[in-house]
Amino acid sequence: MQKFRILLFLLFFSSELCFSQVKPNPVVVNRQVEVVEYDYDYVFFEFFSEFSYSSYYPVLSFGKISERQSFFEEGRNVRPGFDVGFSQGVKVDKWVLNTGIFFQRYSEFFSYSEYETRNVILQNQDGSEQITTVAVGEPMPLSHDNNLYYLKIPLTLSYTPKLFNKLVGFSLEANYQYLLSADYMTKYSLLKPASFLLTNDFNRSILSLSGGVFINLTIRKHLSFTIEPYFGWGIKNVIDSPDLTFGINTIGLRTGFSYYY
Repeated sequence: MQKFRILLFLLFFSSELCFSQVKPNPVVVNRQVEVVEYDYDYVFFEFFSEFSYSSYYPVLSFGKISERQSFFEEGRNVRPGFDVGFSQGVKVDKWVLNTGIFFQRYSEFFSYSEYETRNVILQNQDGSEQITTVAVGEPMPLSHDNNLYYLKIPLTLSYTPKLFNKLVGFSLEANYQYLLSADYMTKYSLLKPASFLLTNDFNRSILSLSGGVFINLTIRKHLSFTIEPYFGWGIKNVIDSPDLTFGINTIGLRTGFSYYY
């Protein structure tokens, strides 16, 4: 019996050694996750159409004024002109580039007097005869609206800094102007009658530069209104002839509506 107990004890002890499980020590893993932030700069292109109208006052510049032109200037009065047209453009961040086609009118009011004249034969001291023209009676006051009509193609570069919350910007514009027609009368002396200048008497193509400061107001999501005072400088004279020479500088105000899409 004693032997049987010893045998049972050995059998139980050996089974504990064979089937016992030892729990492993817990392992803690610390992982550090690094968050990397990336800044992406996107370039957005916005295309737009613009309708604009400007009224300007011409400031004439002259070359060497002849005696005949001095007489003509006495009856010459410059009037405000205008241009109206459409343009297409692209906006990239703070920069805008656009071009289009415009109709422009330059205007003057010319007042003059016409005399009734007759030819008189005068005898010189040496006995020779000379025919001269003299005025008879009182002068008749007359006037005429001088107009020049141009096709204008502008190329405009604008910049709107963030400093002014994109409300105020600056523009620089180069213009090509082609003379379509001329209705222009001149008179260079008291006795000779007034006459019309032909379209070919003018420089058919002229160039000008202008710059201004504009205010851009958003009306709706895609619609905005612009108002811009500007100054323009004529690079090339409107006409260069022995009797008449002048170029045009301008002070104007431009307004327009722009639709972005």
